Amino acid sequence: LQEANAIAVLDLVSAAYDGIYSAGFEDYSTVPVDLDKEDGAYAPTVYDSLRGIRMPDGIAAYASGGRTWLVTANEGDGREWGDEDLGTDYLNEDERSFEDGEDTSPTGAITADNFGLTGKVVFFDSSDYDGLDEKKDFLFGGRSFTIYEVTAEEIREAYTSGSAFESLTAAALPEYYNCSNDNSVMDDRSGKKGPEPESVTVGAAGGRIYAFVGTVDGKTYAFVALERTGGVMIYDVTVPENAGFVSYVNSRDFSSTVDGSQVYEDGELDKWVTGGDVAPEGLAFVDGSASPTGNPLLLAACEVSGTVAVYELNAAH
Repeated sequence: LQEANAIAVLDLVSAAYDGIYSAGFEDYSTVPVDLDKEDGAYAPTVYDSLRGIRMPDGIAAYASGGRTWLVTANEGDGREWGDEDLGTDYLNEDERSFEDGEDTSPTGAITADNFGLTGKVVFFDSSDYDGLDEKKDFLFGGRSFTIYEVTAEEIREAYTSGSAFESLTAAALPEYYNCSNDNSVMDDRSGKKGPEPESVTVGAAGGRIYAFVGTVDGKTYAFVALERTGGVMIYDVTVPENAGFVSYVNSRDFSSTVDGSQVYEDGELDKWVTGGDVAPEGLAFVDGSASPTGNPLLLAACEVSGTVAVYELNAAH
């Protein structure tokens, strides 16, 4: 239940829901996050008053150690509907601009002076919602993925990647860090949802050794698509509480522009689509036994480029 930041459990035998559980929050008092889209750098900071509402979009399940686990891609999503001209519009975003030094976060705890922010930040407008701490500011999304253990009584958080996606993409793509899927401007999405984890799937390595991770057989991997920056994060989730980063692959061509995709505003180029595979939206894992190459494949349907990327997990020899 993405916009409600919850996971509902449906009993397929009785066809009735028997539980709704919070997806939780990223605690930015301990997990650093980059909010400034105007400084042109990866500059994460911790904020005592700030939390990220995970609002997962993609979710996958797998078994490990005789237990069931859920993996979520924590994208974030606002509620938006209606017609502004008719007065029926609704939006629970609260955009604040720190450019002139006058705006503050909704609680007033974050200002341009005390944190040096210079750009726009989109906060969650909590005024219509009950149960949230009034002393806290909230962002859409967690810029992360989370693993939960499923039991008969609850869904328990076992692992979250925290700030890793921003730090890893900043290291891998320093010139295009936190860019969007309709431009390649560095830092463009830092004030919103960062790299925006969109979807996730899980695959087991079968009984083979894979060169791209250099690990032994029997491993299980989570593949998390990043809708804005692009590419797929690969984590070893065989031991859920000790999940670890393995690799990041991105087949987007940042240096090229698709002809006809350019959009101008006030004479300035504002939006454009790069070449390659842009904005992976859906993922599917193909086991080696069903693959034409004999090696497992990861398929990524890319929303903006209209392409399907096929990544092969190559066996070591």
